[in-house]
Amino acid sequence: MHTLPFHQLSLSDQWRVPPLAETTLRGCHLAGNRNLVLGARVYPKRALPKGLPLSVFSPTEHFPADPLARLTPSMANRYYHPELDGDELLLGAELASHLTRALRLGAGDRLQLFDGKGMEAGAEIIELRGQGLLVRVLERRVGKRQALRMLDLAFCPPKGRRVERILQSGTELGIAAFHPIVGERSTKEQRQRGHAGERWQRIVEAACAQCGRTHLPQISASKGLETFVAEILNDFSGEKWLATMTVTNETTPQSSQGTQSTENTAATKYPPAIVVVGPEGDFSPAEKKLLLGSGCAPLDLGPLVLRIETAAIVASASLLLWPPSWPQKQPGP
Repeated sequence: MHTLPFHQLSLSDQWRVPPLAETTLRGCHLAGNRNLVLGARVYPKRALPKGLPLSVFSPTEHFPADPLARLTPSMANRYYHPELDGDELLLGAELASHLTRALRLGAGDRLQLFDGKGMEAGAEIIELRGQGLLVRVLERRVGKRQALRMLDLAFCPPKGRRVERILQSGTELGIAAFHPIVGERSTKEQRQRGHAGERWQRIVEAACAQCGRTHLPQISASKGLETFVAEILNDFSGEKWLATMTVTNETTPQSSQGTQSTENTAATKYPPAIVVVGPEGDFSPAEKKLLLGSGCAPLDLGPLVLRIETAAIVASASLLLWPPSWPQKQPGP
């Protein structure tokens, strides 16, 4: 017999425990306004007995009316599937293995799917079908979680796996598109590596599933800075920002921070924007002149030297959550 101790559970959480045979919950202490999710059943804290045997409950015994409502706030059991059309869907072998072997889900268990294009669906597992997993779609709806604006991030990828932090955190913040670029001071490794296609795509898919986004961000192919400016930046119709350090008051435009909004508003609340973050050692003077000449305004990130991934996250958060005032007159090169 397995014992699952739960002591001092944190506030406003729902806990999901797989329905394992001969499993009991002992010494449970609930504080605050929370529910406990055991298998497929939700228990308010007042109704939760100690030493509750889990094996007596069938996974299909009880579900809320809304098949999406039983998911926990941490977006557990939420996964990307490119197509949600049809009454039944066949999930791929890798996801099927994760659900059935790692999470031990089976027939009757439910999960949430999103297609990366704005739709999400509640689904119920039917059976294993070959190496895939057949699920039944219970409900579809348009996702409502959106960032306050459409923001593109252009950045020189850092060394090693540090780029994964940019992709993961940027996706969670709400970045609409990532544009890897190569500058004069990019390393040989960064020039040769470019865009790591499938691996980068998997990172943003997992981040979308975790944070509740329904639209996948786009990932462009790696470009040299001059090509990026000519093909993307010059044609961009929204605000253009260049992440910079504080040097003097003359080089940093005055900006007023907005108030963070807690409303679930549409992405058109603020105009589209793009922010450019340089490589280690920053852009060269000629590159800065090129970017400023294309209409970029300096975005002050403070006087301290930041890593590429830190600068990318700080700049993105600033423009997405507390958008500064766009200078009326663009600075010259």
